[in-house]
Amino acid sequence: MESLHDCEGRLACKGNPKTGYVESLYKGSKTSTTLAVGEVFTIECQGVVTNIIRTCTEYFTVESHKMVA
Repeated sequence: MESLHDCEGRLACKGNPKTGYVESLYKGSKTSTTLAVGEVFTIECQGVVTNIIRTCTEYFTVESHKMVA
Protein backbone atom coordinates (compact mmCIF):
# COMPACT_ATOMS: atom_id res chain seq x y z
CA MET A 1 0.00 0.00 0.00
CA GLU A 2 1.29 3.42 -0.86
CA SER A 3 0.47 6.64 0.99
CA LEU A 4 -1.42 9.30 -0.99
CA HIS A 5 -1.35 12.90 0.27
CA ASP A 6 -3.56 15.95 -0.30
CA CYS A 7 -2.43 19.46 -1.36
CA GLU A 8 -1.72 20.30 2.31
CA GLY A 9 0.69 17.37 2.61
CA ARG A 10 -1.69 15.42 4.87
CA LEU A 11 -2.29 11.71 4.42
CA ALA A 12 -5.52 11.41 2.42
CA CYS A 13 -5.57 7.62 2.06
CA LYS A 14 -3.56 4.53 1.26
CA GLY A 15 -3.93 2.46 -1.86
CA ASN A 16 -2.63 -0.47 -3.87
CA PRO A 17 -2.51 0.42 -7.58
CA LYS A 18 -2.16 -3.21 -8.71
CA THR A 19 -5.48 -4.25 -7.11
CA GLY A 20 -7.19 -0.82 -7.07
CA TYR A 21 -7.90 -1.10 -3.33
CA VAL A 22 -8.11 2.32 -1.60
CA GLU A 23 -8.62 2.91 2.12
CA SER A 24 -9.28 6.18 3.96
CA LEU A 25 -9.30 6.55 7.75
CA TYR A 26 -10.58 9.69 9.49
CA LYS A 27 -11.42 10.02 13.19
CA GLY A 28 -11.84 6.26 13.58
CA SER A 29 -14.11 5.88 10.55
CA LYS A 30 -12.68 3.72 7.76
CA THR A 31 -13.93 3.86 4.18
CA SER A 32 -12.60 1.50 1.54
CA THR A 33 -13.32 0.65 -2.08
CA THR A 34 -11.80 -1.06 -5.08
CA LEU A 35 -11.34 1.12 -8.16
CA ALA A 36 -11.25 -0.10 -11.75
CA VAL A 37 -8.80 1.64 -14.09
CA GLY A 38 -10.21 5.10 -14.85
CA GLU A 39 -12.42 5.32 -11.74
CA VAL A 40 -12.18 8.12 -9.17
CA PHE A 41 -12.43 8.10 -5.36
CA THR A 42 -13.20 11.56 -3.90
CA ILE A 43 -12.35 12.56 -0.33
CA GLU A 44 -13.60 15.83 1.20
CA CYS A 45 -11.88 16.57 4.49
CA GLN A 46 -10.98 19.69 6.46
CA GLY A 47 -11.69 22.08 3.58
CA VAL A 48 -9.79 20.08 0.95
CA VAL A 49 -11.16 18.00 -1.94
CA THR A 50 -8.88 15.16 -3.07
CA ASN A 51 -9.55 12.96 -6.10
CA ILE A 52 -7.71 9.64 -6.27
CA ILE A 53 -7.72 8.36 -9.86
CA ARG A 54 -6.59 4.85 -10.76
CA THR A 55 -4.85 5.81 -13.98
CA CYS A 56 -3.42 2.35 -14.67
CA THR A 57 -2.34 -0.74 -12.74
CA GLU A 58 1.01 0.88 -11.91
CA TYR A 59 0.02 4.05 -10.05
CA PHE A 60 -2.69 6.44 -8.85
CA THR A 61 -3.00 10.09 -9.88
CA VAL A 62 -3.88 12.52 -7.08
CA GLU A 63 -5.66 15.81 -7.76
CA SER A 64 -6.24 18.00 -4.70
CA HIS A 65 -7.43 21.55 -4.06
CA LYS A 66 -8.90 23.68 -1.28
CA MET A 67 -12.68 24.14 -1.28
CA VAL A 68 -13.93 27.55 -2.31
CA ALA A 69 -16.09 29.20 0.35
